[in-house]
Amino acid sequence: MQNFSQLLQRLADAGLEFVIVGGYAAVAHGSFQLTRDVDICAVLTEADVAKLRQDMGVIDVISSVLGVGVFQRLNTKAEELEVDGRRFRVISLDDLITAKEAMGREKDLLTAKELRAIAAKRRAMDRG
Repeated sequence: MQNFSQLLQRLADAGLEFVIVGGYAAVAHGSFQLTRDVDICAVLTEADVAKLRQDMGVIDVISSVLGVGVFQRLNTKAEELEVDGRRFRVISLDDLITAKEAMGREKDLLTAKELRAIAAKRRAMDRG
């Protein structure tokens, strides 16, 4: 499988507008979660689907995120992430916590707990 950076670059080069969600988003926010696939939220046209079929690697594409909403809503609060000199959109920390809690699976709840601690530490640093 391609590495994370290469996959993101291929998606961007294909002209897809997307927000990184899931495990890689958690890692981008400081989580120690392990993940093997890339999850993105996007609105896909038939042309976009054709682009994705050109061996993009292991990638899950969704049009909405449980507990948060559709791509457009997600994109308005998304944060920027720099990977190898390029900027990509990643789900906000607060939205990711909401999504992980809405999933309700044990591993997602554990990640949400870790992300809540990260958020609290960031808020404390911002105040101090």
